[in-house]
Amino acid sequence: MTTAREKELRALVHLLARVLRAEGLLVWEREASGLSYVFGHDAPKSAISRGLEAWEIYQDELSRGRKVEFEGHTLRPAFSSDCTLAAVVQTVPYDDTGTPAAQPDAHDEGYVERRLRSLVTLLRAPDIDAPVAGDDVVMYTAARLDKPAGRLRVRAMELTAALRRAGWNISQTAPQFDVTPQTVRNWMKTLGLRRLVPSPFDPRVTRQRRA
Repeated sequence: MTTAREKELRALVHLLARVLRAEGLLVWEREASGLSYVFGHDAPKSAISRGLEAWEIYQDELSRGRKVEFEGHTLRPAFSSDCTLAAVVQTVPYDDTGTPAAQPDAHDEGYVERRLRSLVTLLRAPDIDAPVAGDDVVMYTAARLDKPAGRLRVRAMELTAALRRAGWNISQTAPQFDVTPQTVRNWMKTLGLRRLVPSPFDPRVTRQRRA
């Protein structure tokens, strides 16, 4: 795997882990002989054996597009354009001693489906020695994989999803992209993004209610 491909894969998997509120993720590629381990994000070695066990039991369900729960792990199938099972993304649960993470909502699920398709595209693309993307690797990868959507449209989609997950809190959104809150504000201004439902903490909402 080239440096550019690994960096893109790492960024995309890291993004999926955030959206799924997962402590770690494993990516498996479907091959004729079964599942082949591709990449892990903060995943213990024990998760690999759990993934292989789950495949032995639930490969028919996964091949039909069904999400599988197995010993605390969630396995999500991802399909190629010809509707063939191409990869499986396995979530690693948080430690029992920690606070359980919030479950993805309906918006998150739709977003994950789009990103799973991006993951398959990345795995199936020719492994050429392309230039390594800059620090904005998630946006770079998403824009390249989602053509002809265009870079700005993809940036708007990624940023809106991140803002919504953070309750439109800019200070909590910025770390998701490793940038400052001011950078997020600049992005929002450039893209014309604004919160459709006003925050209950916005003083203008209080004034309007009093009026």
